[in-house]
Amino acid sequence: MVESLGIWRSRLSRLRGGVLAHFNEIYDKRAGFWPWADRVLILISFIIVVVRLHGQPPELFMIGLAFPLFLLILIFRSPLLAGPPPPKFGIVGLVISYPALSFLEFHRTVSGYAGVVFFYTIVFYILILAWALYTIRRSFAIFPSARLLVTGGPYNIVRHPIYSAYLHLAMCAAVLAPSLHNIIVIAIFGLGLFLRAKCEEDLLVPAEGYGTFRNRVKNLFFSAGLSAPAGLAAAVVWFGKL
Repeated sequence: MVESLGIWRSRLSRLRGGVLAHFNEIYDKRAGFWPWADRVLILISFIIVVVRLHGQPPELFMIGLAFPLFLLILIFRSPLLAGPPPPKFGIVGLVISYPALSFLEFHRTVSGYAGVVFFYTIVFYILILAWALYTIRRSFAIFPSARLLVTGGPYNIVRHPIYSAYLHLAMCAAVLAPSLHNIIVIAIFGLGLFLRAKCEEDLLVPAEGYGTFRNRVKNLFFSAGLSAPAGLAAAVVWFGKL
């Protein structure tokens, strides 16, 4: 028994000194690839969307491709990432967050009064997203980066309005297709957003005025004003099914 434990301990030691050491060696060189990380991620996500939309009607293909194409252009126009890469758990969260949206499924639409409410709810969150993107401008990045602290506009409501808009839009999709698949996708997406937000705020701690901003804006993603339209849309859609 003691001899067997010694053998397994020796194997684990070799594993730690072999595969794990090799992984850590590669990970330690991440700084050389970090400036292009957001471009690689958005390109992979774009390819996933194109593959999943293959065979769909032309109008659905164009609608589904419009927003990922916009982000692809936006990211490639932005400056390269700066500052130190996030920790390992942060990179995991960052990698799982954005591509997760590419796996949401839509099974149906709503019509009548519920369809009108749902449509304007989607428009509301798209406008919040556009407002936040306009406010943050060239400080925008898929990955956390050492950029200027932005505190105006929708950043007076929640500390991460872009993530908030994404999350509310994803939840609206789940209202239309409340499957286990979509619930899992949104849970992974939400976890990734939380890890991304934590990494961003860790980078912003040394920034002048960040402490005051964090004390003034308590909400991370949700607030009564931002979340009310999603709740209203969900209620209208589900009561309309009764």
